[in-house]
Amino acid sequence: MNSTMQDSPLSITELFRHGAQVYPDSEIITFEGEQARHTSYAKVAERVNRLAGALRTLGIVPGDRVGTLSWNHQEHMEAYFAIPCMGAVLHTLNLRLPPPQLAQIINHAEDRVVIVDDSLAKKYLGQDKYPFRQPGEVRVIFKVQPEHTTSMG
Repeated sequence: MNSTMQDSPLSITELFRHGAQVYPDSEIITFEGEQARHTSYAKVAERVNRLAGALRTLGIVPGDRVGTLSWNHQEHMEAYFAIPCMGAVLHTLNLRLPPPQLAQIINHAEDRVVIVDDSLAKKYLGQDKYPFRQPGEVRVIFKVQPEHTTSMG
């Protein structure tokens, strides 16, 4: 009798790899108010791998917590895949909370990096201040444009 069991664990990493290999041309659409932005699953997979590489460069290792403070768009979905696929812990933050509460949550969770949408950076980070820990202890990555990511920290 042939078995129908899969030969690998059903994990987010395996689901991501399967989608990238089997459905590379599938379209991902991000609605941006008045218009929509279209991309392929293959391009998202490439960006997910780049984000995971950037996080590794920042010293993120399996088990580290990475916070995200972002709207529901393609770049946040990329973080949803990149962080757990590299073995880190995804810690989504509630963007409706005031900065002092977010600071307490980030510190309590011991997030090593927080990815912040550029449209939220001024509200949560002020001019040159971090609302959590001491400068340099938490790194912040800003989503600058859909095709670029820069690092501050």
